[in-house]
Amino acid sequence: MKKTFTILSILVVLTTLIGCSNKPTVYVWNMMDVIKLWVVGIIVAVAILLLTCAWVIDKINAWKRRKRK
Repeated sequence: MKKTFTILSILVVLTTLIGCSNKPTVYVWNMMDVIKLWVVGIIVAVAILLLTCAWVIDKINAWKRRKRK
Protein backbone atom coordinates (compact mmCIF):
# COMPACT_ATOMS: atom_id res chain seq x y z
CA MET A 1 0.00 0.00 0.00
CA LYS A 2 2.91 2.37 0.73
CA LYS A 3 4.32 1.80 -2.75
CA THR A 4 0.99 2.75 -4.28
CA PHE A 5 0.82 6.02 -2.39
CA THR A 6 4.42 6.79 -3.29
CA ILE A 7 3.69 6.26 -6.96
CA LEU A 8 0.50 8.29 -6.71
CA SER A 9 2.30 11.19 -5.03
CA ILE A 10 4.87 11.18 -7.83
CA LEU A 11 2.05 11.19 -10.39
CA VAL A 12 0.37 14.12 -8.61
CA VAL A 13 3.62 16.11 -8.68
CA LEU A 14 4.12 15.35 -12.37
CA THR A 15 0.53 16.32 -13.13
CA THR A 16 0.99 19.59 -11.30
CA LEU A 17 4.20 20.35 -13.15
CA ILE A 18 2.67 19.53 -16.52
CA GLY A 19 -0.53 21.45 -15.86
CA CYS A 20 1.03 24.64 -14.52
CA SER A 21 1.97 27.27 -17.04
CA ASN A 22 2.09 31.04 -17.20
CA LYS A 23 0.17 31.33 -20.48
CA PRO A 24 -2.70 33.79 -20.73
CA THR A 25 -6.17 32.39 -20.16
CA VAL A 26 -7.32 32.98 -23.74
CA TYR A 27 -5.19 31.32 -26.39
CA VAL A 28 -5.48 29.03 -29.36
CA TRP A 29 -4.98 25.35 -28.65
CA ASN A 30 -1.97 23.95 -30.41
CA MET A 31 -0.85 20.35 -30.68
CA MET A 32 1.43 20.61 -27.65
CA ASP A 33 -1.51 21.59 -25.44
CA VAL A 34 -3.52 18.64 -26.70
CA ILE A 35 -0.61 16.29 -25.98
CA LYS A 36 -0.27 17.71 -22.46
CA LEU A 37 -3.96 17.12 -21.83
CA TRP A 38 -3.64 13.55 -23.05
CA VAL A 39 -0.67 13.00 -20.73
CA VAL A 40 -2.60 14.42 -17.77
CA GLY A 41 -5.56 12.20 -18.66
CA ILE A 42 -3.35 9.13 -18.83
CA ILE A 43 -1.75 10.01 -15.48
CA VAL A 44 -5.17 10.36 -13.86
CA ALA A 45 -6.34 7.06 -15.38
CA VAL A 46 -3.22 5.27 -14.12
CA ALA A 47 -3.70 6.77 -10.65
CA ILE A 48 -7.32 5.57 -10.53
CA LEU A 49 -6.26 2.12 -11.75
CA LEU A 50 -3.51 1.86 -9.12
CA LEU A 51 -5.86 2.93 -6.33
CA THR A 52 -8.48 0.43 -7.46
CA CYS A 53 -5.93 -2.38 -7.65
CA ALA A 54 -4.56 -1.54 -4.20
CA TRP A 55 -8.08 -1.45 -2.77
CA VAL A 56 -9.00 -4.81 -4.33
CA ILE A 57 -5.78 -6.45 -3.10
CA ASP A 58 -6.42 -5.07 0.39
CA LYS A 59 -9.97 -6.46 0.35
CA ILE A 60 -8.75 -9.87 -0.84
CA ASN A 61 -6.12 -9.99 1.90
CA ALA A 62 -8.71 -9.01 4.53
CA TRP A 63 -11.02 -11.74 3.24
CA LYS A 64 -8.21 -14.30 3.44
CA ARG A 65 -7.38 -13.25 7.01
CA ARG A 66 -11.02 -13.59 8.03
CA LYS A 67 -11.29 -16.98 6.34
CA ARG A 68 -8.27 -18.36 8.23
CA LYS A 69 -9.82 -17.68 11.64
